[in-house]
Formats: sequence, C-alpha cells, structure tokens
Amino acid sequence: MLFGSDPEYFFPGAYVQYVRYVGTAQATDVEVEQRLSGDLIQVMRAIDQLAQAVAETRPLRQTDLSDRMVSSYPPAALHELLTNAVIHRNYDGSTAPVAINHFSDRIEILNPGSLFGDLTAAQFPQGVSYRNPVLAEAAKVLGFANRFGRGIALAQDALAKNGSPSLEYVVGENHMLMTVRRRL
Repeated sequence: MLFGSDPEYFFPGAYVQYVRYVGTAQATDVEVEQRLSGDLIQVMRAIDQLAQAVAETRPLRQTDLSDRMVSSYPPAALHELLTNAVIHRNYDGSTAPVAINHFSDRIEILNPGSLFGDLTAAQFPQGVSYRNPVLAEAAKVLGFANRFGRGIALAQDALAKNGSPSLEYVVGENHMLMTVRRRL
C-alpha cells in the first residue's frame, strides 16, 4: 500500500471509484467516472485534487455588498472524509473500493468496513480506533492527516463555516456511509 507499484495485486479493492451522476439517483446517466489508484501517496494526492475539483467554489454577495467565498462542497470537509475513508477502510477480505457517488444534490462516500476494535456506534464519531495504524501514521508523516482522531469534527466544522447542511452518516455492519449535502 505504501510503496508498491501495484497495490491492487495484493488488495484488489485498494482504489477509489468516483462516479458523477446527472441526477439524484444511480439510475440516472453517468456524467464522469474516474478510478483513483496507485500507492498511498498517489491515491491521497488524487483525492485531494478531486476534492478541489468538485468544490465548486464561488463568491456569495453579502448584505454589505462584499463577497464571501463559499463552496458547494467545502474542500477541507471532503479532504477529511476521503482521507478517513482510505485510511480506515477494511483492506482484509474486501474487494470493494471506496466509492464516491456524486449526485446533483449530494456526495456519498461509501467506505468498506465499519467501526473497528472496541469503538462502538455510541462512541462514534468522537472515539478513535485505528484499523490500519501503519497507513494512518504514513498519512500523518506525508502531511495528509493529523492522527488526532478529529477528522469528522474538522469536516463538520468546515461544513458549518461554509453554511452547508450537517454531515450525515450511517454506521453499517460492514460499511460506513458519509453524505455531504450540496450547499445551495
């Protein structure tokens, strides 16, 4: 995962699949499809580029006639959520990729693997349990994560500062689903 030229040879689901749909459901036409793969640094750089590309940052006129920059999807929130999905996913026995489904009204990030170790649904999102501590440490050393267990809190804060709807999440038996609603 860290240095291999083909991590998918050993971990078939070790990639990120991005699909942008025209409408609000998977039954609508696909506008863009992208596979983000490679070693950890390649994937982390690619998801950061994706976060910037889908942000749709624009000026918003204020009552005092000044402009404030807002994003449909704050890049800082997407960075945290996508980083968490790559680092905390289940690589053992799962061939499913991290799936990013971008609809006209939201982005859904589906992560194979649910909570790990002694972390319970009642403790989430404040608690921390590292399924992949080596990946987490590598992401920290490479500057993509802080390893303080505050990624979800940072994402929620970025959404609030942007005036976006709150982060929605589902903790499933074998997956995590994070939903970021589009700021209008």
